[in-house]
Amino acid sequence: MGSNQEGLVQRDVVRLGLLQEAEKQFLSSLKSHRLVYNRLGQPLVANKYYEQGLMLYHDDVTLLTGLARNKEAIACIATNCFYNDKPEIALRYYRRIMQMGVNNAELMMNIGLCCFACQQFDFALSSMQRAHSTATEETAGEIWYNTGHIMLAIRHTTSESLL
Repeated sequence: MGSNQEGLVQRDVVRLGLLQEAEKQFLSSLKSHRLVYNRLGQPLVANKYYEQGLMLYHDDVTLLTGLARNKEAIACIATNCFYNDKPEIALRYYRRIMQMGVNNAELMMNIGLCCFACQQFDFALSSMQRAHSTATEETAGEIWYNTGHIMLAIRHTTSESLL
């Protein structure tokens, strides 16, 4: 069904007082719009529809899952670029994830690793510092592991002066 037809069906169902059916129609239209934009390769527009749906249906698992999948897909693309020796492109994707509101130690460390690979050492060190300051107990080991690799790569054996 087209967007206008879906809107007409929803409006008529609401006027008839069939609110549960109207809700099903509304969720169906949100899902179809999301799928269209994902197929077009425009996940940011799909995210907009997810966020609009979340304004109406707080904590809806389907909408939250779809929003998370888009962010995870961008992270996978960034990781793939990084491991294919394209850290500049990976850095763009990681920064986009940061613009989408994600701010955690893993993301900051990945940005730091990309900056280091691009030889942007000042940004690499500041990102590593942010990663250490936001790390939780579960992620601290991974953050220190990556920090150790960077320190060894620059032949720096004491990290007190850098962190």
